[in-house]
Amino acid sequence: ALFMVSSAYFLSLCYLLSGQFDILYCSLKNIVATTYIYMGASKSELM
Repeated sequence: ALFMVSSAYFLSLCYLLSGQFDILYCSLKNIVATTYIYMGASKSELM
């Protein structure tokens, strides 16, 4: 029973951490895109 509890905890921890990295990656992409727009880039250059 202890193995099942620790395994479920590990899987949920991995799932939460992968979600955090996904949010971090999207935030960094938004920061870079905002910087390019402030520097005068057009929308077609960002895609």
